[in-house]
Amino acid sequence: MRPSRPPSPRVLRGTGAVLAVLGLVATVVVAGTLRRSVDGDVGAEATVVPPPLVFARTGDRVVSLDVARAEVAVSVPGAIGSTDGRLLFRVDESVGQGHRGGGGAAALVALDARTGVERRRQPVAAGFVPRLASHDGGAVVLVSSDAASSSVGYPAPRATTDLLVARAGGRPERHELTGNFEPEAFSLDGARLFLVEYVPAEAPTGYQVRQLDLTTGRVGPVESVDIAPGTVMGGAARDHVMAGDGSRLYTLYSVPAGVPDGLHGTDPSQGRAFIHVLDLDEGWAHCLLLPAPIGTDERSMASGPLAISPDGATLAVVDTDLDGGRSAVVEVDTETLTTGPVHEAVGPRWPGAAALDGAGNLYVAGAGGRDRPRVEVLDLHAGERRRGWSTATPVTAMSAQPGGTLVLAEPERGRVVVLRPGREGGRSVVLPAEGTMAVGPASVTLPEPRDVLECAC
Repeated sequence: MRPSRPPSPRVLRGTGAVLAVLGLVATVVVAGTLRRSVDGDVGAEATVVPPPLVFARTGDRVVSLDVARAEVAVSVPGAIGSTDGRLLFRVDESVGQGHRGGGGAAALVALDARTGVERRRQPVAAGFVPRLASHDGGAVVLVSSDAASSSVGYPAPRATTDLLVARAGGRPERHELTGNFEPEAFSLDGARLFLVEYVPAEAPTGYQVRQLDLTTGRVGPVESVDIAPGTVMGGAARDHVMAGDGSRLYTLYSVPAGVPDGLHGTDPSQGRAFIHVLDLDEGWAHCLLLPAPIGTDERSMASGPLAISPDGATLAVVDTDLDGGRSAVVEVDTETLTTGPVHEAVGPRWPGAAALDGAGNLYVAGAGGRDRPRVEVLDLHAGERRRGWSTATPVTAMSAQPGGTLVLAEPERGRVVVLRPGREGGRSVVLPAEGTMAVGPASVTLPEPRDVLECAC
């Protein structure tokens, strides 16, 4: 089943994406020089980061990892990163009073993700924390610390939303919006901020995708061929990935049986799942309905994981078979926004992480025999198993790098493993903090999708 109207030519243009560098960890090793983890100060303009560099989140920290050396680069508490892999951002609340133009009592600090050197510093109002950055790090949106306290379920009821947008070389812009908004992503040129508006504002039961023109301060709809302006959507955001060049954001939504999603109608007998495509270059949105049986099991909703190829041309969607069989996968062509056949019973049970390399190898982490942790390598296009191996503890996140290197996160061991293409084993890197781990662009540099029953595209 396809959307009622075909995508416009702009929808079909595709991305031609080039996967962004992303990554991991705490104390710094750069050209043999040991640095301390970044907990305080450091100013100027961003330099290009030589690849490969990967971001990871562990506990409350974002860390960067030099993949070639399998070494920690920088560790920053309470940070976010730009999806091009160059910068990390944190708020320094120890600067004291007296700053003018930004509200004064804190500073937004931009750090070089490879060296930890401070690249710029801007005064901002106290009580705000960075939520997300533009692809190149030229703009950062900050939200109140109260609004950022939870990423699960609907945001707290509120009639107005207060945002700060800090740009390189400028004064922070304050946007006081009427309504209950959450930042979703910047446009590629940094001129617009895409938002999710939860409605009704003080008792949310659904949402709409909106955009804030950062020049005029006006909030308006997002162009779409299949989502009418004003449509309130229903469903649950389950996972998302960003194209490496920052041009597209793909979010998996799942809708249980009997729940209207505002677009595909209501099916009382089975659920459904779709990919919400948000083009951050041209500024349009599109909902791509996924073929059965992805998301149709009435006992559960599709949860992913998703994976995108290094060139951004292919998206892989993985779904769990609750009857004890192996997971199913489907391939999405991001240029034409069409799906291939669903390959059932090809991946491990209970898939929790996936990565797709440039050769079409889909790595899926899940459970094997006797529920032992396992990684399976699948031919995505053919839907066939190529190889696999067991892991000592569950792998909860993976990232495939442009050169073929694979980074695996094992939180129970507090480490990531860097696997070289065509080689056995790998090199482990111990992370500086305990807690849930994530690697890769969307899982590290974007807010977690709010997984609530009514939200969708």
